[in-house]
Amino acid sequence: MDPILTDRLRLRQFVSADAEVVSAYRSDPAVVEYQDWKLPYPVERAAESIAKYVEAGGVVPGKGYNLAVERRDTGALIGDIYIGRHHSFPTAEVGYTFATAHQGHGYATEALNAVIGYLFEELGLMRLDASLDPRNVASEMLLERVGFLYEGTKDESFFNDPEWSDDGIYGMRRVDWEAWRSRPRHRPQTVRLVEVSWDNRRAVAAIETHHSQRRFVTPVLNSLADAMVPPASDGVPAVPWFRAIEADGELVGFVMLARTTTSWPTTILWRFLISRLHQRRGIGSIVLDQVCEMLRSEGETVMQVHYARGRGTPAPLYLGYGFVPTGEIAGEEIVAELQL
Repeated sequence: MDPILTDRLRLRQFVSADAEVVSAYRSDPAVVEYQDWKLPYPVERAAESIAKYVEAGGVVPGKGYNLAVERRDTGALIGDIYIGRHHSFPTAEVGYTFATAHQGHGYATEALNAVIGYLFEELGLMRLDASLDPRNVASEMLLERVGFLYEGTKDESFFNDPEWSDDGIYGMRRVDWEAWRSRPRHRPQTVRLVEVSWDNRRAVAAIETHHSQRRFVTPVLNSLADAMVPPASDGVPAVPWFRAIEADGELVGFVMLARTTTSWPTTILWRFLISRLHQRRGIGSIVLDQVCEMLRSEGETVMQVHYARGRGTPAPLYLGYGFVPTGEIAGEEIVAELQL
């Protein structure tokens, strides 16, 4: 199999000299935390695995194959990508392992994107699968960055001695991949806040974030249910105000406020989400601009937001926009305010 080249990486066949490096990063407890092998991972085991990959020579139906991931600038081996091609169907399972020192630099995303392109375009496969421990949020976010879709969780279906764990299932059809790579990346020319109506209600309800973001972002249907029966403070219910977000004529998100009342002295940015296909286009900041302008025109001087801690939290958006933590905690969420 010929190497696959990217801007920074070379994905190549393993050679026997790689065994010591593979043994080292696969023996790192931080790397193996959500993997299915036991520590240590001796050089002998690494050498045996490499010999099998060399014998296979490439991605063969019915067998597993690992590609070495090497930095082009230094020649350093930094990880590997697993490909398990189905013995008869045009599908494959993918996996990945990267040395700790080389995580967080986009190498896994770059390598996995290249492998996906190879499998769909060069080998003509129609579907890819991946699975993970749902506690491995970094792995979830990696799969989402390259276009995989969450398909469900099998409870306590994977035995990783000494415990059973859940198995998060992700998949990507060729059409999903094509939609993902052709998604708009530019800043939209027009962004409007539109009322949720009988005509657009289903399209609004179907707007979804990445699965990993659901820990922090409430689905639209749940938000609409909360708007119908809002929480109360001192017996006074919150007053919801909500709109769908439209960018260049397409519904791409949802925003909801809890407006100021005698028992709710500060307007709260209650719910806010952008579709997975339209994130990183600057839409969030544009919407905040419009919401802030509306509140200013009505005499408001402060807006509040509550957000949770954790990897993938929307905190960077809010803090980057100018919200400042007040030091208060609402439930388990940080309270921040924006001076209008």
